[in-house]
Amino acid sequence: PHRRTLPCLAQINPLRLVTVLMESLMAPVLPQYLTQVAIESGASESWSSYFFTLYFVGFAATLLPVSRLVEVYDIRKVLGVGVLLSAAGCLLLAYDSQLITVLVARFISGVGQATIFIAVQGYILRCSDQSNKTQAAGIIVFCFNAGFISGAAIGALLADTVGVQGIFMLSVLVGGLMYQCMLYQSSDADE
Repeated sequence: PHRRTLPCLAQINPLRLVTVLMESLMAPVLPQYLTQVAIESGASESWSSYFFTLYFVGFAATLLPVSRLVEVYDIRKVLGVGVLLSAAGCLLLAYDSQLITVLVARFISGVGQATIFIAVQGYILRCSDQSNKTQAAGIIVFCFNAGFISGAAIGALLADTVGVQGIFMLSVLVGGLMYQCMLYQSSDADE
C-alpha cells in the first residue's frame, strides 16, 4: 500500500532543499573568488584552501554541540539560528573581501549549515516512526542532492549576469526568505 508522507516531513522538504541551495549557489564562483582574495591579500593561491578548510572546521565543530541543543531547545529556533548564521556568512562575503573577513565568513557559513543540518535531521527523526524511517532518511538525501545540484546550476548560469557579489546577495536573499517562511510557519503552528 502507498504510504502518505507525514505532514511534518512534508513541511521540512522545501526548507532543507532551499537551505542547501543557498550555500551551493556560490559553488561555481567560490573557488576563483577565494583564490583572488588570497592573491590580493598578498598570500599565495594555495591559501584559498584555508577558506574551504575553515568552512568544514566550523561545520564539524558544530555538529555535536548542536545535536545537544536540539534536545534542549525548540528545534525551530535552532534551525532559525542556523539559517541566520549561514545568511550572515554570505552577507559578509558580499560586502567585504578582506582576508580575515572572508575567513570568518566561511567559518560562520560552516557553523550555520551544520546547525541547519542537525536541526533538520532532528526534526525529521522526531516526526518519523518505524514505518517511515526510510522515507525520513530519503528526505535528507534527496533534499541535499537536489538543493546542491540545482543551486550550483543556478549559480553558474547567473554568475555572468549578476556577478560574484550578486550571487552572494542572492544567497543572502534566499536565506532571508527561508527565515521569513519559518517565522510564518511558526506563527501558524503556535495559533
